[in-house]
Amino acid sequence: MASLAAGSGLTTTRAAFIEDAQAHGQLFIHQPYELYSGVNHGVWRRLYSRMLPRWERYATRAFQNGIDALCFPAERIPRLEEINRFLCPLTGFQARAVSGYIPAFLFFDCLRKRQFPTTITIRDEASLDYLPEPDIFHDVAGHVPMHTDRAFADTLVRFGECAHTAV
Repeated sequence: MASLAAGSGLTTTRAAFIEDAQAHGQLFIHQPYELYSGVNHGVWRRLYSRMLPRWERYATRAFQNGIDALCFPAERIPRLEEINRFLCPLTGFQARAVSGYIPAFLFFDCLRKRQFPTTITIRDEASLDYLPEPDIFHDVAGHVPMHTDRAFADTLVRFGECAHTAV
């Protein structure tokens, strides 16, 4: 596996090991936590501190309960295995690191299997307000809290099952 240069971080720009995984058709990859830089963790920290009061004010109770249940660290990017320790016992779902965009049929197949394809890169400081593609903050803090809700999780599985039969 190719790696990034020391200290360059794991932003949504190109990462050789992700490109290698895509070239070899690997859907799931590991989360190379050691590649996240201090700047990457700082981006998570800024986004999390910015969003927390908004979630408390505007998010549904189920989402807020999910945030509480997942025990996200406010100061750093979470490890997916940490998230899964809390998530899996609640609904059987797991956040799984993927190498990038995946075709819809694979995405729905993952949902059917209670797997949520999760981007592991994070936006850079210049893109705090908008990013055209998902990043780990979008996936983990934006979607995964709802996966802690049994009814919501079961609905995702049903969507995956319906999509599987339609393909």
